[in-house]
Amino acid sequence: MCVEWLRANAHLESRSEPLPVPPTPGARLSYSRVDRWERCRLSYRFRYVDKLEAESGAAAQLGKAVHGAIERLELAHIDAGRRGVIASDSVMPAWRSAFTEHGLVGAGVFAEGLEMVRGFVDEQGELDPATVLGVEHKFEMEIGGQTVVGVIDRVDRLDQDTVEIIDFKTNRLLFAKDDLATNLQMSLYAIAAKRLWPWVKGVVLTFWMLRHDVKQRTTRTADELEAAAAYVGTVAEQLASASEYPARPNPLCGYCDYRSRCPAYAEMLEGKHEYAAEDLEDLEQVAREREQVAALAKTLYRRKDELDKILKAHLEEKGPLVLAGTRYATFKVTSKDYPLEQTIRALVRATGRAEEELREQLASVSNTELKKLLKGLGKDGWKRPRVKMLEAELGAHATLSHTDRLWAKAMSS
Repeated sequence: MCVEWLRANAHLESRSEPLPVPPTPGARLSYSRVDRWERCRLSYRFRYVDKLEAESGAAAQLGKAVHGAIERLELAHIDAGRRGVIASDSVMPAWRSAFTEHGLVGAGVFAEGLEMVRGFVDEQGELDPATVLGVEHKFEMEIGGQTVVGVIDRVDRLDQDTVEIIDFKTNRLLFAKDDLATNLQMSLYAIAAKRLWPWVKGVVLTFWMLRHDVKQRTTRTADELEAAAAYVGTVAEQLASASEYPARPNPLCGYCDYRSRCPAYAEMLEGKHEYAAEDLEDLEQVAREREQVAALAKTLYRRKDELDKILKAHLEEKGPLVLAGTRYATFKVTSKDYPLEQTIRALVRATGRAEEELREQLASVSNTELKKLLKGLGKDGWKRPRVKMLEAELGAHATLSHTDRLWAKAMSS
């Protein structure tokens, strides 16, 4: 499917001349280093200038553990030299080892990670070791005047001149179309693939979104790769000349591994924001304040969740508490689920309405529950193409609903 997808987008690989390789190497850069610079200058300074120890969050550790388990499974399968599915009985030992190795705790976290690793094995299906060019494949290359380093999760050979770059993600959100098309990480991986394997003409770039059982694919034109190389050189110049490292408050501050050292984050926890729009007819002012308030709200809600968990743990043990002039207690929220057939029969008797009419009005299938059921069919022995065909058939009868939501993304400065 990847090869057909690439050929359908063949215009995106329109130039074959090699990318320029600057003769003079500069500082070593990686995508993560550039990404941190783009997100927040102060965070960059803490990591790469002051070289302070990071406080890795639970989400980051979970992601690393899932990656580690998948790497174990892939390498064991490749070392065995077997073409076929990854052994299902190897999933639990691999996940248990990775869970312990990365210092994770909690039954919920264990189940969350295990589901993603199992989902990978189910979705992967048959894996032919002969087509895998690399797992956790390291590269180092000169580009944009700098030495760029990185690690690719997996590289598969699709045919005689096409490879697929796979990057596993545990993100809770899928990539927007524009983000997928401009993602610098994948641009660097595409350049690396063509440098590492000179015979490569086509590169399929795949984000494997493990939480969603979705593969988001893209590719790059030669012009786009040239622009990415130039951008890396530009960022390197910015880094070399930087003398100030201001904080850049944003909605991801609550996940930053240096938040406990950041004065801007401390002010956000106090509810402070620096800018207020004076003229609500001036959209630039409105947008500026909106982004500050959005970052502040997300940070405060995340902090509130952390504090709520602490209080709930004590309430479960001790019961209602009075603290700082406030009474805290827990209460149960009740929800009702009505059995479909009994409910419809009762309504037919009471209202005289037709059974089919009531069934159409009341009966619906949860998308989440349906996905669980379909995933379970794979464990029951159904082949992946059969499951996908059933999913497509069911999807043809689904009713789509749409709501308008505001989307915003910070532009690199």
